[in-house]
Amino acid sequence: MNDLIIAAGIYLAALVILLVFAFRLPVAGDQVQEFEMLALSLRENRVLRDTGLLSACLLSVSLPYAIVKLLRIPMEVAFRLAPCLSSALCPAMSYLIARLYLAPPPAIVCALIATSSFYFCFYPNNGRMAHGIGFTSLLYYAILTGNLPLSLIAVLLVLFSHYATILYNLIIIAPALAVMILTGMSGAYPLLIIFTLALAAAVFWFEFFQRQARDIIHQVVSNSVNYFMSRLKLQRLVVAPDYLYTPALSVDRLISARRFPQRFEMASGLMLAGLMVLGAASLPGSIPSLYLLLALSSLGVIALSLANPVISNMSGVVRAYATSLPVLAPLAVFGMRTLAGLAGWNQGAAFTLLIFLILGQIIAVSGILHFFYGWDKRSRREINRLSQELN
Repeated sequence: MNDLIIAAGIYLAALVILLVFAFRLPVAGDQVQEFEMLALSLRENRVLRDTGLLSACLLSVSLPYAIVKLLRIPMEVAFRLAPCLSSALCPAMSYLIARLYLAPPPAIVCALIATSSFYFCFYPNNGRMAHGIGFTSLLYYAILTGNLPLSLIAVLLVLFSHYATILYNLIIIAPALAVMILTGMSGAYPLLIIFTLALAAAVFWFEFFQRQARDIIHQVVSNSVNYFMSRLKLQRLVVAPDYLYTPALSVDRLISARRFPQRFEMASGLMLAGLMVLGAASLPGSIPSLYLLLALSSLGVIALSLANPVISNMSGVVRAYATSLPVLAPLAVFGMRTLAGLAGWNQGAAFTLLIFLILGQIIAVSGILHFFYGWDKRSRREINRLSQELN
């Protein structure tokens, strides 16, 4: 009961933070299309289906539509509120996941880690991704606690939130499931049911209702396979010119960043990722195998996204990291404990250092550090232009 109370408090705190972002910044990026479709739906008094990719993200329009109809609040308020309700689930679920293996204080730190993602801090381009990441955290919690009904509900919520997020989940679950089946681990059967139903639902949804999303997914997968085949000298590279990058493109872009806030964000992010890798390598034997397999699979997907320029060029690394944070957050705590033991540090001091590292990452990705070093004028002009177009 105490954990549920703490999780509820974390949810409300995260919701307040997100609402501040939501109501201070103009609608921008992908949300412009979502906002326009919501306005049309309310005008027609029914949820309209977009002819493009937005139709594959049902909740981005249907959820604020339902809020307007049920609560009778202004359309803009409901539109800004809806993604926050979903996104705030991520730190709350991260706390509950961490509590399966950690005491309350470090579990709260894990919830803080879940807010260090670009997709949590940068709200204007966060609509459909907010729903996907929030319900993904619910899915991981349900899987790790063995709650099959909740897992199936979460699968549908993720599927109707964002077409790419459900694919990340399937790719993360597949290797863990394969290892469990091949080694005869207990708990493979419920995970097999979840994976099979999720895969069947995704195939049915994309094949019969969302063929444009299906075609894009097919193109990305095809280009990715072609790229790796060419690297292995098995065939000639024939992907589109836009995808002709070196494998380390994302790393090169980060390293070449000239401004201190960008370098600070890179350094803090890499240190946090390093702690997660160290935590995975030194995970206590008492931790269930299912968690270890999901964590290793998540790290593998992030590494694969970084090595694949087709994915990294589409912000795939950031999306993979944000999607995996509820599972990866406890690894940072275990990694810091291991590092403190190897270096002979005091555990309390190491714990404090981890908190400052996470806060530094949040300050960097939220744009606060950029503000003190001078807000980028081009970004400001772009925000003003989008705001004027909407008004």
